[in-house]
Amino acid sequence: MAETTAQRLAQSLAVAKMYYQSDQSQSQIAHQLGISRPTVSRLLQFAREQGLVRIQIVDPVQDVQTLERALTQTYHVEVHVVPTQLTVASELLNTVGQYAAHYLEEIVAEHDIIGIGWGKTIYAIGSNLQPDTLTGVEVIQLKGSVSYATEHTYAYESIDAFANAFHAVPQYLPLPVIFDHQQTKELVEAERHIQYLLELGRKANIAIYSVGTVRNSALVFQLEYLQEREKSFLQAHA
Repeated sequence: MAETTAQRLAQSLAVAKMYYQSDQSQSQIAHQLGISRPTVSRLLQFAREQGLVRIQIVDPVQDVQTLERALTQTYHVEVHVVPTQLTVASELLNTVGQYAAHYLEEIVAEHDIIGIGWGKTIYAIGSNLQPDTLTGVEVIQLKGSVSYATEHTYAYESIDAFANAFHAVPQYLPLPVIFDHQQTKELVEAERHIQYLLELGRKANIAIYSVGTVRNSALVFQLEYLQEREKSFLQAHA
């Protein structure tokens, strides 16, 4: 009896490897081994019952819903998680951009003021927006768009994409995001047009920005605003 069971386990294992690993059909396996197709089916069933084969179904929607609930309960905010398990790495940013753009299109109403940051994620959202028929929507940059470095921030492309989608005049904030001297910052902020832009940003009822990182690859670290000691401090404390 033990020998028969061992033989059946060995045969089930062989059939399972041909079916699941070599991607052969049950008919091909039956012909190759000289057994009937029902026998192949029974051996595959036996392999599953004995734990030789484990079938795992990955449901990206279910996984996302579970994570959304956990994050919502933990942080007490509305959370949307984008399913990306089946998305190739090169398309991750665009997938998130599509989802966020669709969500934004659902919540924007006439005369809303949309404040945006800049960067690849914001641009991915803007480039996925579809032209809307709403009127009176305004789009304003929430942080300065001037950079000392040649690193691409997508600042102007982003606000232009948002403004085109909502038929608005893009309100650029032509300032560096970080000033070298406080006195310079205060003088610039005293200028009437800059005051208007800053106040418009404060009135924005929709703000779109991405959460930064303190990894060495962080965009803000590439813009030549911060000295090495300042970067080290942020990485140690942020």
